[in-house]
This record gives sequence, C-alpha cells and structure tokens, in this order.
Amino acid sequence: MIAYFALMNRLYFFPFYCFLLLCPVLFLAQTPIDPKDVTIIRDKWGVPHIYGNTDADAAYGLAWAHCE
Repeated sequence: MIAYFALMNRLYFFPFYCFLLLCPVLFLAQTPIDPKDVTIIRDKWGVPHIYGNTDADAAYGLAWAHCE
C-alpha cells in the first residue's frame, strides 16, 4: 500500500518535474532569428526551397512559406 502511494506521488508530480527540467532549456536555448538570413525560392511548380544559415532560420522560413 505504501509503494502504491509512493508511485502515485511520483506520477502526480511528473509534469511538474519535467517543467522544472525543461525551463532552462526553453529560455536559454533560444537563438535570435534574423529574417535576412532566410531565402525562399519557389520553383516553376510553386514548391518552396528554403535556405538558412541555421536550423532555426530554416524553420522560420518554413513557417513563413506555410503562411504564404
């Protein structure tokens, strides 16, 4: 019975522990994105080809292409 309550206590606080572990990653790992570093070229079929200096720049360009 005590083991059950110990397990439930761990499961109850699991999202809180994940939040505490991920907070530094979410706030410190953000890199500024410069839209000038993103190039979107559309071919003759309208398919976007996205180029960026970093993965974050390419992801920004992908989001921008989806919005267009």
